[in-house]
Amino acid sequence: MSRAPTELPLVLRREPFGGILFEPADATYLELDPGAHALLRAVLGGSGGHDAASEEERAFLATVEAEIPGLRGRRTRLLELDAPRARRFLGRGSSAADPTAAAPLRYATVLSAPTLVDLQLTRRCRQGCPHCYAASTPEGEHMPFAELCRVLDELAQAGVCQLALGGGEPLLHPRIVEILERIRALGMIPNLTTTGDGLDERVLEACARCCGAVALSLEGVGDDFARRRRAGFACFEQSLAALRRHGVRVVFQVTLGVENLPRLPSIVEYCLSVPDLYGVIFLAYKAVGRGVRFDSPLAALPPRELYPRLRDAFLRLSAHTRVGYDCCLTPGIAGIDEELDTIERNLLEGCSAARTSVGISTDLAVVPCTFLPDQPLGSLAERSFLEIWRGPEAEAFRARLDARAERDAECRGCPSQASCLGGCPEWELVRCAFAARSEDVASGG
Repeated sequence: MSRAPTELPLVLRREPFGGILFEPADATYLELDPGAHALLRAVLGGSGGHDAASEEERAFLATVEAEIPGLRGRRTRLLELDAPRARRFLGRGSSAADPTAAAPLRYATVLSAPTLVDLQLTRRCRQGCPHCYAASTPEGEHMPFAELCRVLDELAQAGVCQLALGGGEPLLHPRIVEILERIRALGMIPNLTTTGDGLDERVLEACARCCGAVALSLEGVGDDFARRRRAGFACFEQSLAALRRHGVRVVFQVTLGVENLPRLPSIVEYCLSVPDLYGVIFLAYKAVGRGVRFDSPLAALPPRELYPRLRDAFLRLSAHTRVGYDCCLTPGIAGIDEELDTIERNLLEGCSAARTSVGISTDLAVVPCTFLPDQPLGSLAERSFLEIWRGPEAEAFRARLDARAERDAECRGCPSQASCLGGCPEWELVRCAFAARSEDVASGG
């Protein structure tokens, strides 16, 4: 049996709106107003065991402790902004004194540094899946290990909490075990998505010691699996069995498009058959890489065909395991979240690109997200990570997010506007459920 991973400290980081608290054990993430941040800093800062003075403070701490058991006994990393640079970064209102300052962002809350980074370790993969967004090949290059170590050090110093390791096939990087161990030693959580190629005993042990979770892609069951994943369903089940045997938390990633939506009921049934499944995450299909003509986005479907299926899948799975969705699907959830017991309106998150997350490719380019490789924000070969995060290219992308949130009357009238942000700024991936419901009411449907 593999050893249990060592406990990482909590992360308490100051932000312009107050702060964030991150629990590495299960990726619990709490946004804090200034008073809540100050209280938790006093409680967790090792200054003699501060006690809440008021009933309101005691009630707040009880709420946090319900989310993070053993809160007061945990080691905590206390992170602060570099104040002078942060003021320049966060001061978005233009003025006569600085007419070149960026326009204020009305909707897109931006953190001092991302909490999540998608890190492309390699472009190599031997599977040749027909819809691979990275267009990976058996000859694809790896990120050089020395450069990778430098990048990891920068990310840890910036207060990044989690890394999503991808590719290509990340397990084909020749130093994958060292990479997992180094990320964990720096106080960050590595998660990875794999086809199972390269999942030997040494790697399995490292995943058990270091990873928060390992994701396997599931877009069909049985013979349907090979439509998208060339490794085949038998290989998928072998990988699942090996990960479970080593006590690794397993998440299924389900990318949904028009082609495989009819298979969603069988996918749900399979997920329900796995007794210790850690979670299911639904992703929106994007026409990128080799997948540019493979499928059609969910936006091509009539709302009455799509949303009942999403609703049924979420409700059934939420009684069995954790259920999540990528921010690209948010418009499709915004109108039905009140019907989903595990989703609250204030937990919706619009596009996270260059707001709370960012991608890094094997050639050290920083991109808003891994699906936008042709829109680099800068190169880590030329600038530091935080310089890029705070740079003009990133600011311009955030302005696009705000423009997207205000693009039409439906968004301006939606109660979820400030959290949904109107969907992906690049593609129409899913039609808005809130707008579709409003259309039905207006038409008497």
